Amino acid sequence: MSKLETKSGRLDLVGSIISFSCAVHCLAFPILISTGSLMMISEADYELTELFIIIPSVLLCAWSVGRSIKRHKSTLPLVLLIISLISLSCGKFLGMEEQEVIFSTVGAILLASAHLTNRRLIKKKAA
Repeated sequence: MSKLETKSGRLDLVGSIISFSCAVHCLAFPILISTGSLMMISEADYELTELFIIIPSVLLCAWSVGRSIKRHKSTLPLVLLIISLISLSCGKFLGMEEQEVIFSTVGAILLASAHLTNRRLIKKKAA
């Protein structure tokens, strides 16, 4: 396995973990708020946490997919990345607070899928 494959594979693993934690955050936060468990946390803190979770994952995915797509010749990770960005954007900017959780969770899961798919394709190519 080349250095590129190893590095991209590790980045995809880290990125998928971050993305799944984003999905858990998107699902758990409204539940915790509704039960009164997080009364001290403001919406600004929630938004900031969201950005600190999702931005690194998107950047890692774009970098890793961009570097490895030439090697494994599959556009599937790129397609998953683009669809996840559309979903995350819809959740963030369409102003539909009720649907934000759904769009954000689906987007985070698709982003994690893009990472894991890219990682699988890198390993398959190296084998």
